[in-house]
Amino acid sequence: MNFVTNRSRARCRGSMLVDGLIAAFIIALGAVAYYTLMPMYMRAQKTSSEEIRAAQIGQRLCEHLQLLKAGNLNATTLTSLNLIDGGQTSPPYSFTNIPLDDGSYYSPAKALPSGTGTMSFVNLSGNSVMVVLSLSWRAPRATRTLTTGTIVGGYR
Repeated sequence: MNFVTNRSRARCRGSMLVDGLIAAFIIALGAVAYYTLMPMYMRAQKTSSEEIRAAQIGQRLCEHLQLLKAGNLNATTLTSLNLIDGGQTSPPYSFTNIPLDDGSYYSPAKALPSGTGTMSFVNLSGNSVMVVLSLSWRAPRATRTLTTGTIVGGYR
């Protein structure tokens, strides 16, 4: 015996339609959320990769500077070692276009959008010098700056 009536079959078909509409709504809601968040994710990923690149440039330049003596932190020595841009005579020095590593492009101008770099010095006691490196670049929404440095001389 079949106890299912025509009325219950119609109800079953109606509930399947409602279930299908709810599923389509949930999928559409997920797609909207995905396509709304994707540009923000891409922008954040680009910003973080630029910050990492800037930190690598600063770290690499600090490593080169730590090999020097405090008395060698002058325009002549730094220019001959390609640690600052040529033609400078007094600090703060620019290192925007330095060829620090030819293969890996550690120059701020090559590695960062509108990248620039400056190097300044603070004399410390004990014949030591604190070198302050500042890297700036144009990010999607603002200009970003990373400041780092090292101490050259007796405090090492």
